[in-house]
Amino acid sequence: MLLTEQFHAADGNTKAVVPVRNLKEYLTQARVLEVPPWQREYSWQTTKEGQVDALLDDLLTFAKNDAVNEYLIGSVILCGDQSRPGKLTSLLIDGQQRTLTLSLFIMCARKFLQVHKLVDINKASDIELFNDLGKCVTSNAYNFTPKVSMHQENANAILHSIYDWSVAESRNTTDEIFNSADAQTLTQRNLADVAKFIYTQLETDGWDSNKLVAWLEKIINGVKLIELELSNEREAIAVYDRINNRGMQLNSADLVKNILFQQVADEEFLTISDSWKAMVAGLNECEKRVRMQEPKYLLRALAASHSGKKIPYDDLVTFWVNRLNGTAKEVDEDGKEVRIPAISPIEFANTLALSAAKLAELAKNRCSFGDLKEIYLAAELGSVQHFAVLLAGYDIESEDVFRHLASQVNARTMLYILGKERTQTFESLVPIWAKKISDLGPEATIASVNAVFKDCALPAEELWQNLESQVLAWSYQNATEKRKIRSVIAYLSSHLDKKRKKPLSIVDAMRTTKKPGETAGWDLDHVMPQKIDKSKEFQKIGNLVLLCPRDNRSMKDADPSLKGSWYNQCEIGLTKTLSDVSKLNDADQKIMNDLFDKFSVNSALIDLNNWTQSAVLERSKFYSSYFKEVLSSHMA
Repeated sequence: MLLTEQFHAADGNTKAVVPVRNLKEYLTQARVLEVPPWQREYSWQTTKEGQVDALLDDLLTFAKNDAVNEYLIGSVILCGDQSRPGKLTSLLIDGQQRTLTLSLFIMCARKFLQVHKLVDINKASDIELFNDLGKCVTSNAYNFTPKVSMHQENANAILHSIYDWSVAESRNTTDEIFNSADAQTLTQRNLADVAKFIYTQLETDGWDSNKLVAWLEKIINGVKLIELELSNEREAIAVYDRINNRGMQLNSADLVKNILFQQVADEEFLTISDSWKAMVAGLNECEKRVRMQEPKYLLRALAASHSGKKIPYDDLVTFWVNRLNGTAKEVDEDGKEVRIPAISPIEFANTLALSAAKLAELAKNRCSFGDLKEIYLAAELGSVQHFAVLLAGYDIESEDVFRHLASQVNARTMLYILGKERTQTFESLVPIWAKKISDLGPEATIASVNAVFKDCALPAEELWQNLESQVLAWSYQNATEKRKIRSVIAYLSSHLDKKRKKPLSIVDAMRTTKKPGETAGWDLDHVMPQKIDKSKEFQKIGNLVLLCPRDNRSMKDADPSLKGSWYNQCEIGLTKTLSDVSKLNDADQKIMNDLFDKFSVNSALIDLNNWTQSAVLERSKFYSSYFKEVLSSHMA
């Protein structure tokens, strides 16, 4: 018997019939379940504490329990697709994560039955089950016609590839779909990862292959969902909020999105939807910056430049609701509390789409003026906090001013990371900095940008002292510290070569491998080779220098006394400072001597013919002092 309930919709009058369907009924209806373009990414995790593992445990527990015939796994919220009347499509407003995971589970289970030949072709019930599983994922047994469709074509392509894999008799799980680390989005990566994880779990002892046919039949007939189908998206979203406000904690970005949808008239709904879709597409372009692909990151960055305050993720909804409703307040220059004019939902949605596109450019080290190598190292060292300041100043009209700001942000962020400044301290100053930069507007000048920096981002002297102690303590044998060592040496090499009028790109200085059509990268060479002395003193930054791979291979095990000519012929000026300065050309001699004088380097101590621990310490101090000088020069 089909169970039903009555449910009051958003207007308090409309009633929706709410069937309780088993999994087979839910997935085999003559319709396509379509994920709306504004939905968040498919993001369920396969870790031990992740949602996929928990769902599989629940399904297995239910399958094994002979005393229980039904298992309710919650509700899904659907509505008709008003943009395509007459088409058999239901928009999946709530339930995307579960629906996709269950679909992947069915594909994997069907493959497992095939690979292990568990279907008895002489048994009608076995054949019926196998066919039912197929009908849950495709409407056409000969040409994949998905029962669940996503708004990303690449994600749909991944689903298609997983289906093709699932109907093949090969047991292989090393197909390209499971090993493409460069998949473009979180959704694409997760779909493949989850499919591989589920299939691997089915091969464990817990899923008894001798009982799998009976268990699968029980699962698709006994696992049930409450299916709420509303007449339109606005109504469906309102119901979604009402249900979840009584229980489950929603993602802050989801709540902001839903509030936006509910504040506009029906004719503006698609405009908001298109803007949200454009924002998601823009954030997906943030490539390796996974945290920046989440809409809540952008919402928080914009909140920072609006308010000058660190807004916790849990408070984002309240913040933006107040901005949209015109109930937000701030203190003016006279200390009076004034109301901030409301932002229209359409304007806000357009701002999100435009800001996402700008953020994607910044994530790729680009801006409206072209390449933006000035911010390369801050991101390479793992920071994402600093992008809020760059986003706030993105529309500065002067290229010189914006690049000056970018260099300033890069240097201050590097100091935060490498000097081990308290995260809370840096995260608290970023919103103030972003707000003040935003307030400068497009006509900002270098003088005004510098004044803002001095007012809110100037580092304390103790941070510089901490940076020095960190640089001197780093060890090449620690992977994280090795990255930091390379960053500092690359940064200094790039800076010195600019003075020599032989520019070295920071990107090239950091590159370790050769790419097609490009020159080779640079190795970190131990002046005192590890083969001769592996003691910790010779793992410090002062014993390391950039050298081209060919020369490094030739001389890496040689005594320091034999390396002078190799360092001398190196293109990089910082490396040349290890050689006999008198053998350099006049221009380089002057630059190197001035550099050593400025930082009180005892050149007698760094003699390659007598390369000792004292030499490493002296050169480490040189690196540290020079690095502080260059960083501080970008904060003036």
